Amino acid sequence: MGMSSPNRIPKEYFSTLVSQRTGKYKAATIAFQIILPLVVGGIAFIFKVQISSVDSTIGGVAVVAALLCAVATMLFQIRIDLRIKVKNNSDAFVTENDLKLVDELFAALLWGIMFGFIITAIAMIIQWTGVLDSGNILIITLCTSILIVCIVHFAFVIGLILKRLSAVYQIVAMQKR
Repeated sequence: MGMSSPNRIPKEYFSTLVSQRTGKYKAATIAFQIILPLVVGGIAFIFKVQISSVDSTIGGVAVVAALLCAVATMLFQIRIDLRIKVKNNSDAFVTENDLKLVDELFAALLWGIMFGFIITAIAMIIQWTGVLDSGNILIITLCTSILIVCIVHFAFVIGLILKRLSAVYQIVAMQKR
């Protein structure tokens, strides 16, 4: 599939979780992005947490993912404008590292959009198959735990997006470092 493969999106996102100084993954970031969601989901499974409906999950996550699409569209245009400024040397304040930050933000946005749609699809499948009405405690608890893992990861992705969006705003709009 090459350049059009959706496999690039998670690869690009997780490649942004490395330290620019060391080139290695940041332990705290990996803990928040992967380990903590798994722990929270595991705790939910151990305590047999069960949801009764996925309606709010479908609605909430789908709305957030759609809003991320709008942000990605604006960021795409900002990235084009910044590239032109750097190429023409018309804005000496914007550097190649700033462009890299914008690219990392874009990768995070794409992952947030994709993962939001994945969560929505999982929730819709749970609803369509009637799993929550099955009475099977193990299956209901497992589906609940999977959704919890996904939603916690999604929340941390949104947090990372907001952190990077703030940094880009400081650089581009306010010309602060």
